[in-house]
Amino acid sequence: MSKGLKNRLLMQFIISGVIPNLVIGIFAFYFASSMIESDAGKKYQAILDVKKIAVQEYFETIKNQIVTFTNNKMVIDASKDFKGTFHSFIQENNSQDDISNMRNQLKNYYMG
Repeated sequence: MSKGLKNRLLMQFIISGVIPNLVIGIFAFYFASSMIESDAGKKYQAILDVKKIAVQEYFETIKNQIVTFTNNKMVIDASKDFKGTFHSFIQENNSQDDISNMRNQLKNYYMG
């Protein structure tokens, strides 16, 4: 065989092998990336559903506590007593400096 024919046959075999592999590789890449995105979306949705249920259960617990406290005579009596004490606090602690000092302490406690 001549050298030119060998080169042409070699190029034909290379092209006939590379192009199908390249096409298959591109399709495999897009298929795999779409599967990964789909899987990530499903995991995100599952986490979202779990958090949603946790928040709903938390608010249901708080609601049940409120109902329990509103029916508890001791809580009702304490609330009535606190109302009167709240209004008499300034009269009993007549120093405005003490109140300002307490506010500063409270602010420092929560804000550092």
